[in-house]
Amino acid sequence: MARKDTHFERFLAPFIRLFIDQPALETFYNSVDWEQQRQRFSQPEFTYPDYYARQNYHSVEGGYLNPGAAVSYDPVTQYVLLPHETWVRQALVDKVQTQPRRILDLGCGTGSTTLLLKQAFPEAEVFGVDLSPYMLFMADHKAKQAGLAIQFLQGDAQNPEFGDAAFDLVTASLLFHETPPMVARRILQEAYRLLKVGGQILVLDANQETLRQ
Repeated sequence: MARKDTHFERFLAPFIRLFIDQPALETFYNSVDWEQQRQRFSQPEFTYPDYYARQNYHSVEGGYLNPGAAVSYDPVTQYVLLPHETWVRQALVDKVQTQPRRILDLGCGTGSTTLLLKQAFPEAEVFGVDLSPYMLFMADHKAKQAGLAIQFLQGDAQNPEFGDAAFDLVTASLLFHETPPMVARRILQEAYRLLKVGGQILVLDANQETLRQ
């Protein structure tokens, strides 16, 4: 349920709703067994960080732990990432300077950047990690529709369960503006731990300090 007192609901949502096919979203939402998908993508006894479990992201009650947020994320984001969402995400992919064999996309959300990475490097083993099982379902659904083999796993980017020097490329798209500064620092520390010698970390985001003001 969306809160009515947020800037998103008061100013941005009325404009975006003019362009979103709401009936189609509702049809898709009602076609999914969300409890089944939650169980499918949830790790046993997984613990959510406090900041995440308490945040109503995009004005939706329960944030990304509400399946409604997962369904509405892509339709909303295409009008927020101007001039064109795919161009913005592709700009990160274009910065890759190597031919990575293993790629990790932290905070992958619905997998929009993850899919672009797999398309750019089809021979690479690509992983997407996110806290929300509902976002992971959407990412996996999109990957299957595109015929892309990507492993989507529930995990905390502060403590990814991979060994040291496991990846040639670690990315984070639109993640840090939604995390407290201390959490962002821990995620970056882990990203460097996971990186092979000569590897690369790429971040796509807005200015966190400006957003928090």
